[in-house]
Formats: sequence, structure tokens, C-alpha cells
Amino acid sequence: MKIESPNVWGEDSLSKAIDVANAKTIYTFYNKPEEHKVFVDVDTLFETLTDNLTSEDAEKNWEDWYYLLLIPRCHSAYRAATRLALSGQNPEAYAFIRLCVEYAFYTFYMYKNPERVKIFCRRDEDDDSAKKMRNEFSHKKMANALTAINPQIGEDAETLYLWLIDDGAHPNPIPITAGLSIEEKKNGTTQILTKYFDIDSVIHEICLVNAKRAGVCSLEIFRLILPDLFDTLGLDLQLDKLNPPPQ
Repeated sequence: MKIESPNVWGEDSLSKAIDVANAKTIYTFYNKPEEHKVFVDVDTLFETLTDNLTSEDAEKNWEDWYYLLLIPRCHSAYRAATRLALSGQNPEAYAFIRLCVEYAFYTFYMYKNPERVKIFCRRDEDDDSAKKMRNEFSHKKMANALTAINPQIGEDAETLYLWLIDDGAHPNPIPITAGLSIEEKKNGTTQILTKYFDIDSVIHEICLVNAKRAGVCSLEIFRLILPDLFDTLGLDLQLDKLNPPPQ
């Protein structure tokens, strides 16, 4: 869908910033073609998967298939993460990179026990329901449930999840100070500047790698849930190319 920009577009600070983000994204597309191709490959796997999600009992036992609804949201979070990462909005990208992985955790956790779906969906009924949901869906419980089924994927997902928090998914010193620079003014004052966009840096390279890892990690978790569908669609071979299994 193509929409012509209104005449006033770019005259305010926000639309100017969006234009800069778009320009940085295109710059990364041209200058980091291999990284961009990997993002596209992961996105293609997600799209193929989401286009083929079905349930034979859609009108019965909704708790048994509710977890499927989280997979497209995980895909959307991946796209949001790559959008920010490609433009060099690295600290901000990490919040969505983490969200992508978190959706995968939630999906697996509900799949393993449909009764958890009821707890999840009733969280807004009252304070007790909210507390019950927060207790049941603690990250530790979800990570342990995944690791119990597949130690390798569980450990990889947990390690990545914690790294993402340190790199910017939560406010902390590393992302706050990473883009800082200090400028001495002629009047004797010192100005602290913050980069909103940071490309062609080690920080940017790491962010791109982590965005890819989050997408692949989520797909590995979904493969545990839907092995037959992955096999039927040929996603197994494609995912193994992106993430070769240990020898």
C-alpha cells in the first residue's frame, strides 16, 4: 500500500524522526545485505507458520487451541524488533526482541497445560485473579517448564532472555550510557548528548544478531509444540539452516 506523504509531513519533530528512522533502515538494507537476508528468512518461516495455523476443534475446548493465538503476536513482535534494530534504535529494539521471546514462553506454557489458559484469561476479573495469574505465569516457572522438556532450547532461551534485559529490555546503565557523548560549549558549560540512532557500531551489530536469535529461538520453541506442522511445511530444514543443530 502506497500513500503519498501529506504536505505538512516532516515539519514537526516526530515525523522528522520517523523519516530519519526510515532512512537509517534503508541504509542498513543496502550496507548489511547478509544481515537483512537473515531477517527476511526468519520472517518467511514465521509467515508460513502463521498462515497455516488451524484447529479441528475451533468451536470446542477453546482452551486447547488458545495458545495458537499468541504465535502471530510473536511474529508481529519480531517484526517490530527488526524494524527498530535495522534503524539503529538499539536500546528500544530490545524491549520488542524480549517480547518476541516472551510470547514464545507463554505459548509453550499454555500448550503444556490448557488449564493455564483460564487463569491467563481471567486475570482482569478481580485482584485475586490477577495475583493468581502473575504467580502462575512467573518467568521462572515458564523457563523451568520449557527446560524440563528440552534442556538445550530451554537453556538457550533463558540465556538469551537475560541478555536482552541487560542490553536494554529493562532500563539499566548499559543502554543508557552506550550512546552518550560529551560536548564542551564555548560558554564553559558541558552538554551531554544521546544518540537516538546508532548504526555502523558494535552495539548495532550485537542488536541485529540478538534480534535474529530471538526470532530463531521462538521458532525453535514453536517446533516443539507443532512438530508435524513444521515437518509438513518443510520448516524443519529451513530452520536447521538458520540454526544448525549440535553435532
